[in-house]
Amino acid sequence: MSVLLLLLAIVLIGLWLHSNSLQRGQLKTLERRLRQLEARLGVLPPTPAGRPGSERHEADTSTPVLPAAVAVEAAPVSPESPAASPPQPLLPPRTPSRLPPTTAPRTVPPRPGPRTPGKLERLLVENWTGILGVVVVVAGVTFIVVNVGLQLGGFERFLIAVAMAAALAAPSLLLGRPSPWRELSLWMRSGGGALLLFACAASGSLPELGLRWIEAPGPAVLLLAVGMAVNLALARVAPSQSVASLHVVVNLVPLLIASQNPFSLALATLVTVAGLAVTLPQRREHHQLVVTWAYAAFQLWWLPASGALLAAADPERSFALIGALVVFGGGALWQHHPRGRTPELRPLPLLLLLSRWGGVGLALLVTPSQPATRIIGLALAATLAYGLGKGAGQARVRWLRRCDLLVAQILAMAAVLSLQPLVVNGPLLVACLWLETVLFLGLAVSENDAVLRRMGWAAVNLVAVALVFTGLITAAIDALTTSPTALEQGQNAAVLIGAGLLAALLQLLLQRRAVSLPWPAALGWISGLLVAVGTSISAPAPWRETLALVVMGALLLLARRQRPPGLLGGCGLAILMAHLISWPLLLLRAPWSLAPLLSQLLPLAALSMLLAGAGGRPALRATGLHLFGVTAALGGVLALAPISELLPGVAWLALAALALELARRQPRAAALQLLVMAFGYLALFLTAYLLVILPSPELIDLGSWSPSARLPIQLFALAVALRGWFLRPGAGLAALPLWRGVQPLALEAVVLVSVLAVSVEVGPLWRPVAWSLLAVLLVIPKLQRLFAPRLAVYAVLVYWRGILGLLAMLETLTPAPERLLGQPQAVGVLAIALEVLFILLAHKTLEAPLRAASQGLPLLSWIARRVAAAPNRWLYDPMFVAVAWSLAFRYDRALLTLLWALLAFVIYLLSAVLRDQQFRWLALLGLGACLVRLVAVDMAQADLGLRGVVFIGVGLLMLAMNAIYNRFRARFDSGRRG
Repeated sequence: MSVLLLLLAIVLIGLWLHSNSLQRGQLKTLERRLRQLEARLGVLPPTPAGRPGSERHEADTSTPVLPAAVAVEAAPVSPESPAASPPQPLLPPRTPSRLPPTTAPRTVPPRPGPRTPGKLERLLVENWTGILGVVVVVAGVTFIVVNVGLQLGGFERFLIAVAMAAALAAPSLLLGRPSPWRELSLWMRSGGGALLLFACAASGSLPELGLRWIEAPGPAVLLLAVGMAVNLALARVAPSQSVASLHVVVNLVPLLIASQNPFSLALATLVTVAGLAVTLPQRREHHQLVVTWAYAAFQLWWLPASGALLAAADPERSFALIGALVVFGGGALWQHHPRGRTPELRPLPLLLLLSRWGGVGLALLVTPSQPATRIIGLALAATLAYGLGKGAGQARVRWLRRCDLLVAQILAMAAVLSLQPLVVNGPLLVACLWLETVLFLGLAVSENDAVLRRMGWAAVNLVAVALVFTGLITAAIDALTTSPTALEQGQNAAVLIGAGLLAALLQLLLQRRAVSLPWPAALGWISGLLVAVGTSISAPAPWRETLALVVMGALLLLARRQRPPGLLGGCGLAILMAHLISWPLLLLRAPWSLAPLLSQLLPLAALSMLLAGAGGRPALRATGLHLFGVTAALGGVLALAPISELLPGVAWLALAALALELARRQPRAAALQLLVMAFGYLALFLTAYLLVILPSPELIDLGSWSPSARLPIQLFALAVALRGWFLRPGAGLAALPLWRGVQPLALEAVVLVSVLAVSVEVGPLWRPVAWSLLAVLLVIPKLQRLFAPRLAVYAVLVYWRGILGLLAMLETLTPAPERLLGQPQAVGVLAIALEVLFILLAHKTLEAPLRAASQGLPLLSWIARRVAAAPNRWLYDPMFVAVAWSLAFRYDRALLTLLWALLAFVIYLLSAVLRDQQFRWLALLGLGACLVRLVAVDMAQADLGLRGVVFIGVGLLMLAMNAIYNRFRARFDSGRRG
């Protein structure tokens, strides 16, 4: 009994709080309207002083001023007032003369002051004291009744509860409407109704409450129905929607506490239907929304509580489904009836309609145990919603029409998703869902509704993206967990490819009908994704490239001719994905035979060329060219690497030369892409050269001569570099800044290849000769005119490298007595002769190129300036010192004086030939050193014959120098002075 009274107290507190909030809202509305009325009265013109009634107005300032029209209607007609006199106008008549403008007095509405302690005290006295007093009295009565009820039986306790309920309801029947206790009496009446309901419910069930006195189910149900009927009647006469809703919701509480069975669900359904049918003096949306949600909560409680019953028998499921359809579906139908329809869009009717359709959908999804029943039910509900939407459209209730059509779409999608137990193929199920969204988009386009059209377009694109991810996930699961058959892979591929082609056709149809859509290119891109996943991932591996060529080629042809939005970009994306997926797989399956490899590579190459020639944006054409380039490079590796590891680098170098030749004949855009491809091939060749070709020990067997396999590759690289230098570009290639910036570096490529060839292919013995010969070639004036002046700087660098190589060779290599040409001394003499030849050529022709090269690259210009300013210091003197050093440490010391004298004689000859006095002074200094060594060292030699040879040789050289000076005195006198 105490539990019942506690529930009653909670209900009364809730009712009071809600009614108090309603009263505060009504008071605020009344105050706002009074302020608006005062503001309108303030803008009326004042009454003139001479008009009748002004004295009365001035005398009676305490009465409120009403508008004139209201005052005329409200004033009683007295016998003294003349009845025939016409009514006075509200405003004075207009006169032709201009009157000074009058400013109407402004009335500032009074601002509400802060709440004072008096107002707070009045609020507590008028409200809280009443409700708290009721709660305290009910609590005291509860203690007394519990004390008395412990000594009585169930029926007597029931009678006490009924008497208490009647006592609570009696004041509302006795007090009139003007009574200040009216609100309190209504709260007590509602509490009495709730107490009576729980007393009736506890009479046949709930033995723990101590009120059970009926054992037969029939009378118990009848008594419970009486309590529910009383609460429904109280809901009918309730002062507000909230109180009415609480009376209906209270009827469901005993049914929740009692044991769950179909009868309790039926009774809850009847109570809900009766509660929804309650007519109220004000709008009922709030009441119907609360009751609908309460029944939905009851269903959610009843279904898990009756799980065992529902699992054992299908009729109970049907019973629950019928109840949900009666309440939710009936409510939705009522909202479409002319009496229940709301013409304009408001939040509560919209929320109520969505709640009812949501209840119908959830009931059809959860309750049926058979998939066929669920699918048919959802399809019928979608059809009903569509029909109701069409009817609302005919009635011109736009919000109701849109809402019903969207609900029909959601129910149809739920029906399609319910096919999952019957359709085990994930892509096929999502494809069916996508077709349903396409149908809804067509419906939205035919309805000519922009909102529905945007939502349908969004649904089509989102489900298409979901189909893409479903295909990817399915392929990944199949690859990781199972080994799908070719038939299963072909089925998934067919679904995805078909969806992609249908998406492209839908995009074309929307374009032709000029349908306005946000992001019109979205479906075109998604179409490419679907085709890419279907052909390159889901399809069987041996047929992927060929299938991609057929499908993507057809799609690309459609995109090129019709130009639907986004389709060409989608094709480009699909072709890019096909290449990115195929390349790693081709590398993982290496090595390949030639025929299977071509069957994989040729479709990819054809696709890339189709994309390059499809037109559209330059980025697509560039993508096609680069895809073709990468495919060609990959083909070179896979086809030639099994033959020789050196051949892929050669193939890349050949592709670079071919791309460069093609770029020369192309317009600017295509020339740029081909030039980038050529540089990419060159980078691949350089990588292969450093990592594979350079360390390779392979030889070419030519009988008695077996040169290294690197030699023809280096000669080919030299030819490509020379072609790059002498290439005459077309207008498109010449206009590229990239070409203008990189093409001069072809000279550096030529020099680098030559230097690498000498370093790698020439042995240590002959390497100084090769360096000296290369320096002589680089200093030839005709070559410098063919290339650039900076070639002279590279000649100087190679010349220095030859000097260092000569010293290293003479110091490290041992003599080979079996052959003359194998002697380091003989080879050194040849290298020295070439170095002298370099000096002869450089002295005449090197100064001008060096001065021209001083304006180039920083390092080269620094070297050119230094060498041009002091050639003796940087060119001649190092060579002479190096030769003297090598003669001192490599040849017989007994002949060293003679050899040094011979070197001084050569320098003396150079001074005569070149007319350079520095050479003569250097030769004389060297001869003087030879004379000192002749006297100091050679005089002490033990071998008199060798001593005589040295003396004779040195003397003859001195005589020759004197004869040359006397014969060519003019040359020596007119020579250049250092």
